[in-house]
Parts: sequence; structure tokens; C-alpha cells
Amino acid sequence: MKKSIILVVVCVLCAATFFSESIAYLSSNEHEIYESYFLEYNEVMGEYYNVLLEIIQTNPQYESYFYKPLDIITVASALMNYKALEKYLNENGVLLDYERIVNESNDLFNKYMSDDSLKEPFLRFFGTESIFKGFISSIVYRDEVVKSINSFFTDTYGENMSEVLSEWYEEYLSNFDFVVSYEPLIPAYEIFKAQSLQEFEAIEEKYRSIVLRETNIPEEWYISYVYLVENILSVQYSKLEDLQKYMEIAGNYPQLLEYSNDELSNQLSYYSQISETDEATDLRVEATQKVNLLQEYIYLAGNYGTYNEEKIKNEYEQINMQIEEMYLAYENSLVNLKKINPESIEINYKLYEIKPQDPNVSYDYFELLYLSLIEYYKNSGDLDSIKENLNVLKGIFSNLIENENLEKEKSDGSLKIINEINNLLK
Repeated sequence: MKKSIILVVVCVLCAATFFSESIAYLSSNEHEIYESYFLEYNEVMGEYYNVLLEIIQTNPQYESYFYKPLDIITVASALMNYKALEKYLNENGVLLDYERIVNESNDLFNKYMSDDSLKEPFLRFFGTESIFKGFISSIVYRDEVVKSINSFFTDTYGENMSEVLSEWYEEYLSNFDFVVSYEPLIPAYEIFKAQSLQEFEAIEEKYRSIVLRETNIPEEWYISYVYLVENILSVQYSKLEDLQKYMEIAGNYPQLLEYSNDELSNQLSYYSQISETDEATDLRVEATQKVNLLQEYIYLAGNYGTYNEEKIKNEYEQINMQIEEMYLAYENSLVNLKKINPESIEINYKLYEIKPQDPNVSYDYFELLYLSLIEYYKNSGDLDSIKENLNVLKGIFSNLIENENLEKEKSDGSLKIINEINNLLK
């Protein structure tokens, strides 16, 4: 379990207060699941929205939609620390006062919901009463856990409580992990737990197949796959560049293929000494070039094995095919996400990035940009600051209507937007 993020609030199991699906369970590092210690959906989501608010306040451009599944898992991981603490208390004969937790949660929730000036903004941000109630329960639960742990260690260790507790805390929590039981978050959980690039690539390959071949999968799976591709594509392209360079070096300097590792090392040492001399001569320049060549060849041979033309070409072709498949799955994910959230600028922008020549994709994205500018103008009355952007959009829509592949409805929409901009800028 990642312990670097200890959040301010945590979840509590208050089934008597409201129904919520379990989302994750506490486990040992040996994968033994402790079914009595789990997190519920409403409480985790309530905590997620609270953390999101803090992030957006410091980074308004945060791409929250495409980080959401992984952020929820990160929140759940931190919340599990408190479940582990509750387990310790229970094993030492200390039970949390769940009656107080339920009653105080209900009192706070009713207080906020009875005040219209608070109710509307809270529900607008948290979405539903049940998620907001989950957040309230988290606050109360955290207070109870912290109070109980401090009381237990004070009774046991007296004045040395703080020092003992600090040392014990990290060591104790290192014995625990967690598992996710909520299906939509399983890909994000696998990403969160990945320990190497190889594991990351295996996860991408697994969900690439699912995204391309299955329908009716959870929205979060598409989001997680988009995250995977955006973090792996650069690595795949780097591999292609490496393999291309390997073939070039093997073709231009075939003598390198005959050297043993010891001979390569001796050559590198010899030319390194010459390249490090003070006098700037042609010999030194040539030695520096040979050092760079040898270093690159040694790196490539170490990463891709002894050069074999057929093997390297096959690997190059395989990676190329994987990249093509990844783009197909990436586009398919975005198309399906767009069906769910047609007015998302984030989704439409990503589709536009990979299909800028498609006039219908372009229209959908730039229409949303136009509508956002108009919404800003209606709310602020500030036309001067958006005039330049409106003129740019006018030019874009003028070009779009010249494209014969633009759908009739979108062509009419482009003309309407152009007329609206002309009237606005009179």
C-alpha cells in the first residue's frame, strides 16, 4: 500500500445510515483478505471529490476526467491505512464507537442539508446526497480512529506515546495491502500496482484486446486505457528509434558485430582516454565520435540482444503493429467515451489530436470551444478578451464548410456560428 499520501478524511462502514457498494478490502501483503475491513463506494467518492476540490484550487487545468479512476484508487489506498489502524485497535480489545459515528454523521448531514445556502453548492460539487453523506461519515470516522489510537497509546506508553507511535506507525502499516472489488476500477487498480514497465505494457496489451473486441464495458475501463496509451506510446516510439538505429549501425559498421564484450569495453576505454585529452585535435574529435558510437552500440546490444538482422526487423515490425493497434484501441475508447459524454471538451480535444483532418471531428471540438467562449461572455460581459479567439474560430468554421466530407448538419451549424460571430463583432 502506498503510504506517502495520508489523507485528511477516511471512510467508515455505516450500512445502517445508507446503502453503498463495497469498493475495496484490506489485505495482508500475502494477499489474505480481511473481509470485515472494507471501504464503501459513497465514502470513497465523497473523499475523492474533496481531494479533487483541493487539487483544482491549486491547479485549475488539472485533467480530472482522465485521471479519475487512478485518483480514486490512490484515495482508496490512503483510506485503507485507517482500516488497518482499526484492525489493530480491535485486536487489542478497543472497539470504535459506531453509534457516535452514525449519530454525529446524521446530525452533520441534516444540518447542512437543512441550510439551502449550503445544500446547493455541496450537492453541485459532490453530485448526490449519498456521496456527500459518505464524505461526512469519513470526517467523523477519521476523528474516531485518531482519537482511539492516541488514547490507546497514551494508556499503554504514557509520556513516550508520540515517539513510540511514530516509529510503530510505518512499520505496522507496511504489513498491509488492499484489493479492489469494484469492477469499473479494476484496470486502474492494476495500473496502480504495476511495479515495472513490463507489467505496465502487459496491462496495456490485456485491455487493448478488451477495448477492441468487447462492448458494454465500464466507462472507467476506457478512461484507464486512454491513460495507459498516453503513458506507453512514447516508450514504444523510443524502441522503434532504437531498433532503427541498431540496424543503421550494423549496416554502417559491420566490424562492431565481430567484437566480444571485452573487446568492446577495451575499445571504449582506449578511445575515451584519447577523447579526454586537453588538446583539441582531429584525433580527439574522431575519438569522441567513436566513443559515442561504441556507447550507443553497447546500449543497443544490451537492450535488444546480439544483432541478428531478421530478429531485429521482426521486432521492429511487431512494435509497429502494436502501435497501430494501440491507436485503434485508443480511438475506439475515445469514441465510446464521447458517446457517454458528448459535450466533454477533454474527450473531443483528444479525438481532434489524432484525427485533425476529419472535418466532423474538428467541428465537434471547435463547436464546444465556441460555446465555452459564448458562455464566458454571457457570464462576464467581457467581449474584448475573446474577440481574437472568435475571429480564429470564424476562420476555422469558414474552412470547414468548404470540406465536402463535412456532414450537412455540421455544415449548417458552421454557417450559423459564423453568422453569430459576425453579429457579435459588429
